[in-house]
Amino acid sequence: MPDSNPSQPSPPTGADTAAQDDDLLRQARDHIAAEFGGTMPSGIEVGIEDKRIRLRGRVADLPTAERIAKAAAIGPGILGVYNELQATDDSEPASPIAGAEAADALDAPEPGERGERGAPLPPVPGPIHHKV
Repeated sequence: MPDSNPSQPSPPTGADTAAQDDDLLRQARDHIAAEFGGTMPSGIEVGIEDKRIRLRGRVADLPTAERIAKAAAIGPGILGVYNELQATDDSEPASPIAGAEAADALDAPEPGERGERGAPLPPVPGPIHHKV
């Protein structure tokens, strides 16, 4: 008599896994189509391997590729997305993160701020309180 515990589900068989993958693939395609007004973008191939969506093909630009990958990843049960989409417009945006130039400017030291040849800054005026 085999040991079986009714509270523990049995591991999925190959047919169960294939059916789950088909459902996840359909779900990913539906989410991508919904992101683009109900129609799948042309020029892309959507596949699935071990509950991970694989995207291949060419799209207009990088933001479109990112939108497709995010839409494909929405569904429950999807473990990840392999985004192999290539953009026909290979140019990067001028600033990948809004305000990045301003943030870099904040971190840049003013000329002469560091002292000569990397010397430390002069001590801060006023008393210094140390915990003892």
